[in-house]
Amino acid sequence: MRYKYKTIPFTNDEISHSCEGLTAKLNQAGERGWELVAIFSQKGLGSSAYTIFGIAQMQFLVLKKTVVESS
Repeated sequence: MRYKYKTIPFTNDEISHSCEGLTAKLNQAGERGWELVAIFSQKGLGSSAYTIFGIAQMQFLVLKKTVVESS
């Protein structure tokens, strides 16, 4: 069995007031056959009401999907 992977970036600002946006992204990906396998964060420079000392948190959703091989 083979898989392919993709990442979807998002910031703290996108989910600061509600997780609906993140839920919508995951549901859209799930409808296309993608499965969430990991989430990781990376610090980046920026400014936001939700950062400490101008260091923004960028998150990445890691998704995988089974590759259907034709015979």
